[in-house]
Amino acid sequence: MNGSLWSLVGTLAVALSILALGYLKCAPQPRQRVNLVINAPPELSFNYLMHFAVSPDGRQLAFIPSDGKIWVQRLDEFTAVPMRDTEGAQSIFWSSDSRFLGFKIEKRLRRLEPASGKLETLCDSMPGVDFSWNRDGVILSAELNEPIKRGLADFSRRREFSEMEPRW
Repeated sequence: MNGSLWSLVGTLAVALSILALGYLKCAPQPRQRVNLVINAPPELSFNYLMHFAVSPDGRQLAFIPSDGKIWVQRLDEFTAVPMRDTEGAQSIFWSSDSRFLGFKIEKRLRRLEPASGKLETLCDSMPGVDFSWNRDGVILSAELNEPIKRGLADFSRRREFSEMEPRW
């Protein structure tokens, strides 16, 4: 073999090594499996219609057991913490950044920051049974046989919810 052929083989070997290293760094990593058990807080129970919501980052679980309060449990801990002033909560849902919980008490839509316990009322007259909060700060509200409604989760001022235009 002459020198130019060895040079070509060496260049190809280096290029293939770089490609292989790049692939190994970008290859999908196996997902971590999480097993957990959520026990009802002492002297409380879960019923078959229990409301619960897993945070979008997968690190927290919010639920409402038989006392009607919101409890939040980090999934890397063994005990849940009750959230103050949440008695009678319904329809819990997380913000897309997992920082806030939205929920309804009677007809008021409220926002809770579990880390600090800070609680705010977003809207005094809130239609809907089920809710979703996207990364753009839009909260969608759904009710059986009713149009979906949308509102902004702009916490500097309260906003009313409006019907969405159907786009068929």
